[in-house]
Amino acid sequence: MQPGHIIEVLKGAFGLSTSPKWWLKLSGDLKNMTVVFENKTYKVEQNVINPCVFQFIEASSDAVSALLLTHVDGLMLMGPPGLVEHLRTELKKMFPVEDWEENQFEYVGCEYGCKPDRVDVKQKVYANNRAEKVNLSPSKKHDDLAPAEQSD
Repeated sequence: MQPGHIIEVLKGAFGLSTSPKWWLKLSGDLKNMTVVFENKTYKVEQNVINPCVFQFIEASSDAVSALLLTHVDGLMLMGPPGLVEHLRTELKKMFPVEDWEENQFEYVGCEYGCKPDRVDVKQKVYANNRAEKVNLSPSKKHDDLAPAEQSD
């Protein structure tokens, strides 16, 4: 686009005007956050590979103890149950988080099922809604170009 061009928004643009401000406040406050739980101090570091992920690091061991994932206006907190409850309380003091979903929920296209010994992650609904089946000729080779009707 060139300066002065006009665009038509065809889908919802929820939070578009406030998202940068929300993100700057959230990320800034998180990076300055220190939490004490069961005589351990946790600092927060932004993940260098994915800046939407914040790591709660136990200061004396440098071990990652919990993760906070962010997406638009949603947060997902993962870690040991006692620590997660404490972190929720601390985060609620800083941000208007009304409710936290637990155990069975959907987040950013994935369905999560939290069990005592594992977390199951599925993307069946996401894949069914986002992907179209493409029929390829068995005679095509792996490096052949797709026909024009399949390259949209």
